[in-house]
Amino acid sequence: IDQLKGTTPTESIDFSGKSLGVASAIIIAACIAGNEHLKQLNLSENGIGPQAASAIADVLPKTNITSLSLASNYMGSDAVIKIAEVLPKTQIAVLNLDSNGICSKDKSIIILEKVNGGSPAEAAGLQQGDQMLLVNNRKIDSMDAVGAHKDSAQGSCKVARNGQEIDLAFIKPSADAALGIKLKNGMNSGLMSLCEAFTKAPNLTCVSLEYNELDEAATEKLRAAVTGITLKL
Repeated sequence: IDQLKGTTPTESIDFSGKSLGVASAIIIAACIAGNEHLKQLNLSENGIGPQAASAIADVLPKTNITSLSLASNYMGSDAVIKIAEVLPKTQIAVLNLDSNGICSKDKSIIILEKVNGGSPAEAAGLQQGDQMLLVNNRKIDSMDAVGAHKDSAQGSCKVARNGQEIDLAFIKPSADAALGIKLKNGMNSGLMSLCEAFTKAPNLTCVSLEYNELDEAATEKLRAAVTGITLKL
């Protein structure tokens, strides 16, 4: 405890593979806040989960940690987003997020991959790359949910485009007529947040995301977001 708090100064603490769990990791987060001596912290292979990982992220700006490993902790997208938010405010140069089940795609994010020319969708103003949010006031959180347009020959939809939400109306020849769109799942929000964080974190030199579920499109986007950073995929 004294080493975590910094009352017994130490630059490196290795808790890897200790089966700490959520509660212990949250206590560690509370202890390291304000520790000016700690530079390297290894919490890999502890199954701390998203709640504890988020707690760790919250205190990182209050530390001088330059090397952090959170590999193999079942963090999920929400914790990754939290880490991405604070990363530019930290001293972290080396970050390890290996084996955390970070996926390329989010099945609840529905993106327009294609809008057919001359279709009701094109006439309504829908565009390739739009994220579908609502159709006829029904939340779109799966491919099947887009079928809400089959309720009537005309209706409404809300999309996200370039950071703005846009309301549109569509008219079809009949209720069961196609809108004229092709859909795909959007990129995981955690990965999108990391891409943005990479461009804003001045101290970052190396990030490892090995053994996550990343497809070619995701790896290309991540590589495009880094300049002067070693990225291990």
